[in-house]
Amino acid sequence: MEPMLLEDHRYGDVPRSVSNLLTFFERNKLTPDKNDLIVGLLHILMVESGFVHKACTDLVEDCDFNYKRLLRHSQSLPANWKVHNSYRTDFVLKSAPHLVSNLICTPVADDLLVNCVIKDVDTFSVLLDPLTYFTSSTVQLGSFAFQSLDHLARTFKNRIAFPAKIAVVAATGGICGCFQDLPHDLLVRIMRYLRIQDVMSLARTCRAACQSAQEPTLWVKLLDADFRKKNICKTYEELKFLYEIKYARELNRILLNRPPN
Repeated sequence: MEPMLLEDHRYGDVPRSVSNLLTFFERNKLTPDKNDLIVGLLHILMVESGFVHKACTDLVEDCDFNYKRLLRHSQSLPANWKVHNSYRTDFVLKSAPHLVSNLICTPVADDLLVNCVIKDVDTFSVLLDPLTYFTSSTVQLGSFAFQSLDHLARTFKNRIAFPAKIAVVAATGGICGCFQDLPHDLLVRIMRYLRIQDVMSLARTCRAACQSAQEPTLWVKLLDADFRKKNICKTYEELKFLYEIKYARELNRILLNRPPN
């Protein structure tokens, strides 16, 4: 099966969206440098995430992943995508065409500073090293090969595309299909299957997870699972303190290699 997403790229096996992008440069007799190519890949990643360029007319589609749309929009870059040595492309979601995500890319020494500005909503940034994603420091169309595009996809989507999408959807009162928008009861149920270390790590990821991690019934379950303590009726703070005391005692016993009482 051919790769569909940029993160599916393997050496010698290029997604059709990337082939479309390279054909665009060849067709227009452009000689792209490493920054041009990376900006083109970021354009693909925004479309993969459900965005479309502001000037496009097919806003009747949803804002989820759509492979046909990806192939169509990867065949070209928007007009004025590059002015001198800076780049700017404007993206929107079908659910909120009035909220424009301005993707601005600026070369800084050998790196590329990427900012996504959503006016009156939020701003997201990431610094990329373009040469990380090529097998050679000499980048010429037709004589180079990409590498580590799965890293580029994860980095950009986690730092720019997904946060921007969540921010736009939240600003319009919608709900995005992501972890932090899961119902409180479901978050607590998921946490009941985790170790205490994982619960505390998860609680630091977002406000929703932090609030769910303070559910007293969760800590009763943790105490029961780790120390066989049942039927405890206390507040979250008391339960967490009790867990820490029992954990400290258990850890001390292990370190001293003493048998349990």
